[in-house]
Amino acid sequence: MSEAFVVRTIRWKPAGLGLLSLGFVALGLFLAGIWGGSSSSSAAKAIGWLCVSLFGVFAAIWLRRLLRPEILYRLESGGIYDGPMNSFVPWEAIRSAAIYTTRSGRWPLYFHQKHLVYDVDPEQFEPPSKWQHWLHDLNYGYSTHFHVLKHTGTDRNLAALVDGFNQFAPAQLRVEFDCRVPRQRMPNGRSTL
Repeated sequence: MSEAFVVRTIRWKPAGLGLLSLGFVALGLFLAGIWGGSSSSSAAKAIGWLCVSLFGVFAAIWLRRLLRPEILYRLESGGIYDGPMNSFVPWEAIRSAAIYTTRSGRWPLYFHQKHLVYDVDPEQFEPPSKWQHWLHDLNYGYSTHFHVLKHTGTDRNLAALVDGFNQFAPAQLRVEFDCRVPRQRMPNGRSTL
């Protein structure tokens, strides 16, 4: 077997969010009267200092993530390390895997997004904490035993993620994926592509 397949967050996302946070810090300094005059009311000054403190912390977090990209997933011969849940799921605990399609957006503009989802046997795998597991389910909207390997905001696309999954997964868990996107028809007959 080769080295582990690692999925990291992309660098432009923390860079953009860090710049946005710094913009709110600058706005907070302006409202607080530090930058651009001191004719602000006491309520504006309080809101300004709140912006400076809150978005200053956010800017520090995004700077750290920019300098050291977070490992979201690591697929290897023993199983899957799930970074957001801070847990390692062995291949023996995974019952099945599939490509799951979600629809988001308001009609008639549906955006189809595909995710690699795997089902974990609760008898063989216990999440690190019930709180983390509850937050994971709230975030992804799946039942309590499904885990999602998301590819949005990462340095890998879905086809590469499926290839990495199939490289290390046992034969019964391998997933087939056709990366061609079918043309969807809206009720008015127009194509979505």
